[in-house]
Amino acid sequence: MRLFLFFCLSISFGQCSSSKNKTVKPDDQSVMEEPRIEEEPAVVVNTDSHPCFPGREKLKSFENQEATIVTIIGRPMLVFDYTRLDPCEIPKEFTKNDLKVIVSGDTYATPPNVRVAGQPFVIRNIKLAE
Repeated sequence: MRLFLFFCLSISFGQCSSSKNKTVKPDDQSVMEEPRIEEEPAVVVNTDSHPCFPGREKLKSFENQEATIVTIIGRPMLVFDYTRLDPCEIPKEFTKNDLKVIVSGDTYATPPNVRVAGQPFVIRNIKLAE
């Protein structure tokens, strides 16, 4: 008896949910499917993006910032004041560990839910510190 009751309830709930996208035409009482409209995601166009980080928002600019080059996970990074910057491109002569430099450039946003070792960074100018 319980099995029969469960079977009847499951059929009735199945019918209710399957008729969600159907309408009845008034003239001949036939059932037709409503077309589903899929919305395309909006494309964000950012004029401040860089070829290294396409479509990412520019966050902050640094001018003549003193930093130290440190190799982290096999990549040279710029470190200063508890900030770690991961440069897109860095000249070979500046890839030594513990090298003191003065750098200018821009940071870019990281994608949501992505962990990175350093903030994405594009170098505009870099020179050895005196």
